Amino acid sequence: MKDINLRKLKSALPFWVLLLLPLQTASAQVLFSDSFDNRADWSVPYTSSDQTCNTETGCTNVPAGYYGYYISRSVITPATGRGLYLDSVNRRGASGKGLTFWDQSDGALNWTSGMQIGVDFAPQREVYLRYWIKMQTGYVYYKGPDGSMMRKLNHISHYVYNGKPFTFFSDGGHHPTTVNQLRFGNVANKANLQNLFFIRPDTNYGGLQPTTMVTTPLSIRDSAGVGVYNYFDLPDDALAKGNWDGTGTEYNSPGVIADGRWHCLEFYLKNNSAPGLADGAYKFWLDGVPQIDSTGLLYRDAASALPDNIWNFVHVGGNAINPFLGVGLSGEQWYAVDDLVISTSYSGVPPKPANVSGSGVSDTAIKLSWRAGSFNTSYPLDGYRIYYGTDASNLTNSVAVASTVTEATITSLTPATRYHFAVTAYSRGSGDANDNESLRATASAVTADAVPPVVILNSVPPITMERSLVITGTVTDAGGIASVTVKVGTAAAVVATVSGNAWSCNIAALTEGRNSILVTARDVSGNQSEVTELVLLDTTPPALTVRPVVTPPVYTSQTITGTVSDLWGVSSVLVQLDGGEKKQAVVNGSAWSYLSENLKPGAAIKIAVTAVDTAGNETSQTATAAGDLSGDVSLGVEDVQIAMQMAAQLKNPDVEQLKRADLAPMVGGVSMPDGIIDTGDAVLMLGLVTGMVTFK
Repeated sequence: MKDINLRKLKSALPFWVLLLLPLQTASAQVLFSDSFDNRADWSVPYTSSDQTCNTETGCTNVPAGYYGYYISRSVITPATGRGLYLDSVNRRGASGKGLTFWDQSDGALNWTSGMQIGVDFAPQREVYLRYWIKMQTGYVYYKGPDGSMMRKLNHISHYVYNGKPFTFFSDGGHHPTTVNQLRFGNVANKANLQNLFFIRPDTNYGGLQPTTMVTTPLSIRDSAGVGVYNYFDLPDDALAKGNWDGTGTEYNSPGVIADGRWHCLEFYLKNNSAPGLADGAYKFWLDGVPQIDSTGLLYRDAASALPDNIWNFVHVGGNAINPFLGVGLSGEQWYAVDDLVISTSYSGVPPKPANVSGSGVSDTAIKLSWRAGSFNTSYPLDGYRIYYGTDASNLTNSVAVASTVTEATITSLTPATRYHFAVTAYSRGSGDANDNESLRATASAVTADAVPPVVILNSVPPITMERSLVITGTVTDAGGIASVTVKVGTAAAVVATVSGNAWSCNIAALTEGRNSILVTARDVSGNQSEVTELVLLDTTPPALTVRPVVTPPVYTSQTITGTVSDLWGVSSVLVQLDGGEKKQAVVNGSAWSYLSENLKPGAAIKIAVTAVDTAGNETSQTATAAGDLSGDVSLGVEDVQIAMQMAAQLKNPDVEQLKRADLAPMVGGVSMPDGIIDTGDAVLMLGLVTGMVTFK
């Protein structure tokens, strides 16, 4: 195996030679890796005494490539326990091996189960640590009122090679040391997870971090100022993300990664670029999902003499305070580690793909498309897997495609059958025996179907004066309807309401003039069909004129005339005499006329005219008396006298008088106004008064 060969090279060559080894990606380097698969079984059971072994002191009872191990004494009486085991019992893949750590508890709130295995490597300013971890099904975290539970997972350190690779704090060989641990702080009823804290960052430095340290929504700076807490949220499960008050959190069920499944943890440390300059960084990913992305950290203070390339040692495992069976009860429970990689670049789970969607391309084929996921660092990617089946909870079929592919067609499906899909991204580096596979990105269920839905738009008015409009219709599809949308003109499409096979949509704002309506129906396979219609919005009333009439009439009948026009068409002109019934006038082009009959000569009449356009807009006017210059709404001798004075320019007509009295010349019985009041108008008015002249 490649990882075994690399470990052999590591143990045989100086660190500078390792820098020249082929890299998985440009500038990337695997510093150490272990899949455990090709190793001989190995174990260190608990005894009544602490046990330690490291190559610095000549101990050789340690797997090749490791610096050593430490296991504390058994706390179970009599001294028994399984301890640390490398075997095939708890492995990540279908075959191979893993490393199992057995936690002990004597039922007291004290540190037990100190168990670590250590690796040293060439010093780095930036380093990534990744491994997969699995807690046994039903692994228990103590959450009682008597104290806070802690389970250390790993350390990333700067080791000074003083013969104490498993000793920390004041007399230890590590400064700085970062510790990643699960922690339940039960004080004041609060639960939190301390994912990173510092032990003796420098010889004389207590590790206080700047208050300006940047954290993310899933993390906070701890109250002591020497660490970062985070929720340790399980991505894509049914539980809410945590909060610092311990309600609605991941902490209580099913427990922090204690669900009997393998989870990928990856950590990143970057030393600050100069002593006292707070520009260090810390990142943490759970199953390829960023949990912590902190910057502005201080790993060495201004007085530090530590180098830039500071990180050179990793401990996997650690001790715990966890009376998981209850106070006073002793016992064991385990967690396992597999596919361990220390590198200079991200090596673990890719982010899950984004924007996964499917559409039917035939009655036996469905096309899936997606795009590559992204997060806060570059990542290796070897390909994608498409999972599918007819049961969303049991996708029994899968197919793999290359990393450059972002769409694929699944064929040989059962016609008219609904399928569920999920897509993952995966990688497998030189230090891996198993794939690092992302969380699943799911698509809406799709039916193997190439037939578009049938959508019908019920009748809509071709023209309206209302700006809002409710349209309705029906839609059918054998595989099911995904959506019906309505788009009016250039406005954004809106989603219609679908109930059974009926749909409806409220169009809130038509625009003046022609409006194109596009209705699009999509089925669950991605097929779509469209129907269009035009609706005319007209809110402008028609233009209407009414020529002056003779009132009081001289005869029993009189023709009333005028003009009418509208951009989108005239529906009717209605004439009403003395408040009576409205009657239709004759419309010919832009002219209209109405013959009023059964008039009483000498009795004044009131004439109202209403024009209606095709949208229903109306314009109304009242007819004026022809020749009425005195303002008494009738034509008499007095009006003829005033017209003579105006003809002689003794008086000047106003605009309204000019409209009523400019009647001449008369051509064929039709008044043809010429824009002035002269003797011709006065003579014509006299003829109207005497009945010798009539209008047609």
